[in-house]
Amino acid sequence: MATLNADGVKALKTGKAFTDAYGNQWHSVTLTAQIPNQVTAQQQQLWTEAAQLKDRSCSVCHAAPVPTQMSVNAWPSVVKSMGGRTDLTQAQLQLLTSYYQYNAIHK
Repeated sequence: MATLNADGVKALKTGKAFTDAYGNQWHSVTLTAQIPNQVTAQQQQLWTEAAQLKDRSCSVCHAAPVPTQMSVNAWPSVVKSMGGRTDLTQAQLQLLTSYYQYNAIHK
C-alpha cells in the first residue's frame, strides 16, 4: 500500500479514459518514482496478512464475509461502514479493502 505526496501527484501522467461495465470512469496512469523505504517483494505476503486481519476482525460479531460475495465496487463502502465498529487503523482498513477488491467478483 502506498500514498502519493504532492510531488508524486505532480509526477503522474494520465493516459486514456475508459468506462467499465459498472459505468465507472477510469484513467490509465503511469508514475516513475524512487521508493526510499523497503517494500514487500511478494504480493502474497500482503494478502496473507489481510486474510489474517479479516479472520481476526471481521468474525468478532458475524461470520467473516467471503470476498466473492460482492463485486469489486461494493467492497469499499462495506469495509468503510464496518470499519467504524472496529479498532482497525486506516492503513489496516485500506489493506482489508484492497484484499476484498482483489479477490472479489470481477464481472
